[in-house]
Amino acid sequence: MKHLLIRAGAAVGIAAAVALSMQSPSTGAANGARETLPPEKQAILDAEASFRTAGQPRDKSKDSGRPLIVQEDPPPLTGMLGAVQAPTFGGVFTTTNAWAGWVNPTTYVTVYVGAPSGSPADGELFVVTRTGRDGRLDGAGPSGQLVSVPGSGGPLRIVRIDAGDVIVANPGGQEFRFNPLLRLLE
Repeated sequence: MKHLLIRAGAAVGIAAAVALSMQSPSTGAANGARETLPPEKQAILDAEASFRTAGQPRDKSKDSGRPLIVQEDPPPLTGMLGAVQAPTFGGVFTTTNAWAGWVNPTTYVTVYVGAPSGSPADGELFVVTRTGRDGRLDGAGPSGQLVSVPGSGGPLRIVRIDAGDVIVANPGGQEFRFNPLLRLLE
């Protein structure tokens, strides 16, 4: 008898689940029939809907919290940047110093020099390029590239800029010429 009651209870539970699954997802009514709400609840929902549509959009041009002028980012830094961290993970590249500048009217380049973190006997440059114009960067994301200088004799540092090229040197004084526009190391 106990076994029969458990089976009957399970059958009722399955029948209830089937009935719930047959309800319309939009109204919750069985077999697509429209469910009616109590008049008090329907009046609240109707008042809420009319309140939303009756409101006028607010004129935000006179909002006291609105900035008076359009705020723009300042122009990017140019020239020698000193000992700044490159936008890489610390375990990838260790920066000695950096330079940034416009290499043509639409290309802004930052050259970070130093050494790979795992191989301080080699030199490396990390070059980040962004686009823009009129001295301002646009919203496009940067692109970066590591330029290895195997056998360079240690971490590199920028010693000067010559005719648009970045001149880097190792601790022994050996110099290398890097063209940031072409990403060419000589």
